[in-house]
Amino acid sequence: VGQLIKRKGVDLLLESASRVQNKGHTFTLALVGDGPERENLKRQALALGLRNVHFFPSRKPEEMPAVYRSANVLVFPTLEDVWGLVVNEALWSGIPVISSIYAGCTPEIVPPNNRFDPLNPEDFDAALERAIKGELAPPDRSALLTCEEVARMIAEDIQRVLAQ
Repeated sequence: VGQLIKRKGVDLLLESASRVQNKGHTFTLALVGDGPERENLKRQALALGLRNVHFFPSRKPEEMPAVYRSANVLVFPTLEDVWGLVVNEALWSGIPVISSIYAGCTPEIVPPNNRFDPLNPEDFDAALERAIKGELAPPDRSALLTCEEVARMIAEDIQRVLAQ
C-alpha cells in the first residue's frame, strides 16, 4: 500500500515473492498505489513469472480500512521511511504486519518476529513464508495512540511553544 517509488522496496518484494512461490507456496499479492515505478513493477512481475499478483490504483483514505481487512497481512518492504503510517493503518484495521527494519515505526510497534531486512533475501523470504503460514505475531494495537491522544499531544505542544 502506498507510493510505487524505488525507495519503497516493492521490487524486492516481487523478487522475494517469486522465490517463495518457486518453493511451492501459493498466495496472492495485492499492490495498492500509484507512482513512477508502477509499469516497471508490472514488467518485473511478468518477467519473474509471478502468479496471483494484482495492481490496484490508490484508494481514498476512507476506503483503506476495508482494503486492509481484505488482506491477511501487510508487507512493508521499505528501504527508507521516517515512520510508515501504513503499518499503523493495517494494525488499526486488525491485520498483522511484516515490516522492514528500515521503517522508523518498526522497532516501536512491530514485534521482533514480524521484522525483516529487505536487503537480505533469506531474511525477507523467511518473513514472507512466516506470513503465508500464519506464523506471525497477531496485530497489537496497544502501542498505538488514538486520534484523540495525538490531537491532545499536538495541542499541548502548541500551548507549550506559545507560552514561551
